Amino acid sequence: MKNADLYKALKDCTRASLALLINSTAELPTVTRAKSQATGPGGFSHYFVDETDWSMLVVKNIEGIKHLKEYDDVDSVLQKDATLAKQINGLLIGPFHSGMRFDLDNFLYYLLSKLLREQNGMDFKEPLFDALYENIENYFYRETVEYRYFSPLEQFEMEEEKVDLGNGVCIIKISEEEKEQMFSQARDSWFSPYSFSAFSEYAFELYATTPKLFARDGEDSDILLKRPSGTDAAETNSMRRARP
Repeated sequence: MKNADLYKALKDCTRASLALLINSTAELPTVTRAKSQATGPGGFSHYFVDETDWSMLVVKNIEGIKHLKEYDDVDSVLQKDATLAKQINGLLIGPFHSGMRFDLDNFLYYLLSKLLREQNGMDFKEPLFDALYENIENYFYRETVEYRYFSPLEQFEMEEEKVDLGNGVCIIKISEEEKEQMFSQARDSWFSPYSFSAFSEYAFELYATTPKLFARDGEDSDILLKRPSGTDAAETNSMRRARP
């Protein structure tokens, strides 16, 4: 753990936020989501389920959360650390995230929404919080962001589960769990980058890193930097995901 003060402030704020949600919520918002389940080689069944919309619950209560003393305590810790302050207050620029501002409200929205989904409830579960905090702290205190490029292969077979081609490029076997996740997201939205055949068993996988750079106040938010070499071709017909 690199910042014990941030850990304590965030844990206290999370506990207080969950208590606020419990006391102020008469009825939980719900959303209908599409799901897909593998039924065999190349086969999937599709269905819909009603789930609690934890993200909407946080959105509806964010103003109340901002009035908590614990919210101000988190803000104070963030402002005292130069590494954290520039990221919370700055404008993140670069080839993949030009013009993205990450403020304290967005930060807490991400943390609370993800924790509520993983808990599937409003009772604070410290092991889940600790795992999320570790990912958050690792993101803030590293100088680069890592992205995963994923491009399914058609009519390709091999005996191995994974082949390392060097320079961060591999051919991997796509797990059934990942296929289900991709199909579910594709069916649950008007647009999805996940486009591949149910019969695709393998894919190219590439991890690329880019520096975390921040614009000063008043600078153009549309600044674009050159992409890391070797990633353009891999991005074609692929999925790109930032790693936490």
